[in-house]
Amino acid sequence: MIYEKIEDICLTLQASDYLDLPARVDNTRYVEMPNTAYDLYRQLEKDFLLEFGNEDIVEVLQAAALSGKLLQFVNGAIYTDEQKNWTKVHDEKLTALGELIEEAAGKPLLVAYNYKTDAIRIREQFPEAVLLGKDPKTIERWSRSKPTTWRR
Repeated sequence: MIYEKIEDICLTLQASDYLDLPARVDNTRYVEMPNTAYDLYRQLEKDFLLEFGNEDIVEVLQAAALSGKLLQFVNGAIYTDEQKNWTKVHDEKLTALGELIEEAAGKPLLVAYNYKTDAIRIREQFPEAVLLGKDPKTIERWSRSKPTTWRR
């Protein structure tokens, strides 16, 4: 009904109308945290408070914010304050990413991430990784890449 009302002033396109994309491939991997990290996760979940040694303390003030902190934690790094300082928790997801890169055998991979710490840690672990961002040249390079040509 809405489309009918605005069809004279709007052009609506669906991806299927103008994009010829290969079928999406979902590759689900389950990654387990080490026991020590899992224990800290449970502590944060229960107490809304987590202490890393003597320096870093994570305190969650609202239940709604807890899920975000827990997501950060399972990714491997957690923000410790409002200034976006963070602490590494574990490297399990980076290890799993390394395995995916090996399996890709030179083919380019598109890796999504949730937090800036994820991008930082991916670039540290895999210096050849390139952030797509909004630069049209980088996106063009990705679009025309062949299995062995995507390099920095």
